Amino acid sequence: MNNDKILNIVITGANGFIGDYLTKYFSSKGHQVYALVHHLYKQAPKNVKYRAFDLHSFGSDVIPDNTDIVVHAAYIPYIKSITNKNINQIASIRLYNIAKRKKVSKFIFLSSLSASKHAISEYGKSKFKISKAINKETDLILKPGLVIGNGGLYNRIETLIKNSLFVPLIGGGNQQIQYILIDNLAKLIDNSILYNITGEYNVAYKTPIKMKDLYLHITKSIDKKIILLPFPYLFADIAFGLINILKLNIGINKDNYLGLKNMKTVNICNSEDIFKVKLKPINKNWSTTN
Repeated sequence: MNNDKILNIVITGANGFIGDYLTKYFSSKGHQVYALVHHLYKQAPKNVKYRAFDLHSFGSDVIPDNTDIVVHAAYIPYIKSITNKNINQIASIRLYNIAKRKKVSKFIFLSSLSASKHAISEYGKSKFKISKAINKETDLILKPGLVIGNGGLYNRIETLIKNSLFVPLIGGGNQQIQYILIDNLAKLIDNSILYNITGEYNVAYKTPIKMKDLYLHITKSIDKKIILLPFPYLFADIAFGLINILKLNIGINKDNYLGLKNMKTVNICNSEDIFKVKLKPINKNWSTTN
């Protein structure tokens, strides 16, 4: 695709962490972005048109007729969709079919490394089912690791550490966390459009970090001392079960926990060869508050 061409790009979930970042990224490059949001903003920045969007109900006009690219980042957390746990799958497949009917050049679905047939979290199950409906010969599925930036699960972990002296270390904190910086993810998407990349790819920095080391990294970056408390999975099962029943908001929900518990390292793609992007690690000064 011509690098100088101005594209019409639809981004779903533009109120969210990843969707908002991508909206700003592509609009700053001069592309026309149609940002589909649950809550409308009062004033749209340059090259952005906000459109009300709800996965529970939307019409075919949600994708303008002249759309070149759809980036699907919207997701309803399981705790909010308990009356219909299949809503993400149903809505995403419907959105994909609308895009195909409107002859959108490429549909980019943002999945997750947790998405697999063995997933135990609703998030992982849902993402896996959606991916099965997407044509990998013409479109693209990206499965990023933990996305690091000023939002999302990483930011909730950082906030938890900021506000706590004692931080539970579930399962000893030896889980290998595969991660990707938000700016690198945006560049991968950008180059996938430029080079017309299709298929399904696991994307993360080449070397994972242990959960307990990630916690310690955060404490250093925000200059905060904490005490890590080993928390066996059995106790965590009980604790998150109660949190779910009582609908308590501690920043990390039961579905996040199940994804962590079920986490296994996976093979990642060679992003330098495929996407022409060299992924960066978390550096020693990294903090989402910087």
